[in-house]
Amino acid sequence: MTALDDRGWRGVVETERTLFDAATDAEMLAPETIEARFQAFHAAHPEVYTRLRIYALELVNAGWEHFGISVVWERVRYETMLGAHAGEDSFKLNDHFRSRYARLLIDQEPRLAEVFTTRQLRSASKPPVCGSCATGTCRHCLGHSCAHRCDVR
Repeated sequence: MTALDDRGWRGVVETERTLFDAATDAEMLAPETIEARFQAFHAAHPEVYTRLRIYALELVNAGWEHFGISVVWERVRYETMLGAHAGEDSFKLNDHFRSRYARLLIDQEPRLAEVFTTRQLRSASKPPVCGSCATGTCRHCLGHSCAHRCDVR
């Protein structure tokens, strides 16, 4: 929404911050890895996993042997939006968490182990970091087990 300020300039009117804004800010300040952000979101919203599990098992019970996490993901997104009233605080589903939830469903629910096909996570393909790097005593290790050049011997 725009309005004229005291000088006659058109600008954005500041609206009161909501709980949703605070949640969004918290997610932005969350740890930097997708896995860490996923774990924080999953802990804060266990109902997402529950809904994904229910909807996936409904499809399996209906005879479907293979389908993507997107099918049940979008249903959760849709029903979350329907359950919220316009303007009501609600959480948003980050698409980066889809593969994490698929893996969690595979791990937790044996009937879903063959339903989803997953690829290797990009973060899993990064080279391991040496112990010196992990402790903060290394600057750029170029050792055999690490992608940084290590000045700690």
